[in-house]
Amino acid sequence: MPTEDFARGPVDPVVVKLVRQAKAPTPRKLIPFLKMLLFYIYFVPSATLLTPLYILRSLLPLTRLDPRWSFIQNLGVMHVRRVVRLFTRFGVQPIQPRENGWRESSTILGTFLGLLNLSGPGGRVVHPEMALRAAEHAAGQRADRVWIPPPPLDAFRGLLTIRTGKAGEGTAHGPTYNGPPLIDPAFAKVRTRCFWFMHKDGISPPVPSQKGRTRNSDRPVILYFHGGASVTFSAGDLFMGETLAKNLAHTTGIDVFSVDYLLAPEATFPGSIVQALASWFYLTRHLGYLPSQIILGGDSYGGELVLSLTRYLLGDFRLYEPESGAEKPAALLLLSPFCDARASIENKPECFDENSKKDIIALPYGAWGHEARGLFGDDSADRGFLKKEDPWFTFANLPDEEAKRYPPMFIANGRSELLWDMGVAMVERCRSLGLNVYHHVDPYAVHDYFTLVIFLEEAKVTYQAFTKWFREGVQRTQSHL
Repeated sequence: MPTEDFARGPVDPVVVKLVRQAKAPTPRKLIPFLKMLLFYIYFVPSATLLTPLYILRSLLPLTRLDPRWSFIQNLGVMHVRRVVRLFTRFGVQPIQPRENGWRESSTILGTFLGLLNLSGPGGRVVHPEMALRAAEHAAGQRADRVWIPPPPLDAFRGLLTIRTGKAGEGTAHGPTYNGPPLIDPAFAKVRTRCFWFMHKDGISPPVPSQKGRTRNSDRPVILYFHGGASVTFSAGDLFMGETLAKNLAHTTGIDVFSVDYLLAPEATFPGSIVQALASWFYLTRHLGYLPSQIILGGDSYGGELVLSLTRYLLGDFRLYEPESGAEKPAALLLLSPFCDARASIENKPECFDENSKKDIIALPYGAWGHEARGLFGDDSADRGFLKKEDPWFTFANLPDEEAKRYPPMFIANGRSELLWDMGVAMVERCRSLGLNVYHHVDPYAVHDYFTLVIFLEEAKVTYQAFTKWFREGVQRTQSHL
């Protein structure tokens, strides 16, 4: 559907002209491929040598990273720790999707290329045999994967104002942002791949009505944003898709619409917020979901993206729909959220000394993401925006009067993760402001344990706790309003 279909107000003719003339950015292929090839050349032989040592260290509780972990958990964590550190060292990223590309085909080739690319086949389709079954859909399209349009041009307001001059020139105004326009005209044309993970196998995902937008049933939906420091992983890979999103949908009984936003540096700040807003429009304007039906969910960096999208909806979005005001989600589901970007190698969290010895992530991993998005370094200085004290830099800087307006939150942390301290601090602050916040803590899990098969049972316990909290503490309260 063209961007102009949702236009409600006048758009600067200069913006319209620049966007029409621009070409949507094409994701790089060669550099990511070479980096991934280098990674495999180093990783495969070295992993073959190290695996016996990892096995030996996992045999006895005394020699494990955490004596409470099982043999399989310790072995898995040691491998994942090494992979994440090598990803950071080599700058390994999946080759990002291209609409109608080979990896988008519902064939054995598409599935194989997706797996080789570390981006996975996504959705409910995992094995080649299942991919061939999916090809039975009309024109070989898969019902669980959709490409959605960008937001309407007149929704690019405030923080998401489209640039008409050079970077750093001009001023954008909004309730939450005053600074140079940040969105390149080309990024206003980006289409976004998304995956449906239905609450039961065999259920067809919702599709737009050909007779016009119609309201969906009262069933809630989780609009989900995967983690990966904004530079790694994919909504459809075996970690974020098959392990996390599928089990989240099946355990909670709530459909999950997972957004495969572009990774940095293809998407510098605030590009991923543009794609998050596009997914909000798709659910509310295309499919007819009410804001009160939508749960915004995300893990790690995806949690930060959830908090940013929420701020935009409660603030700058009012410039788009001044009559109706802000659009407020039903609740936020934050799994190991990255909610305080002030943490760094120079500003280590208190839990660092203990948890860095066993967590799967390290602080340089997050720093890589910030640099890639243009939040640190020369690029940020040239653009002249977003100081570290700015609320858009991190939720921890958000003024109390804004934080008080946030919807109910379910926050989950593993006690062994580097983000433990910031999770606790966020919970305490939000509760002091009178917000409905539930904090679920797994006593020995690592960061983003929801993505690891070795912690799948612990993740399901978390999802069950969320379901109970949402149905009893949020839906029931809303029904009485």
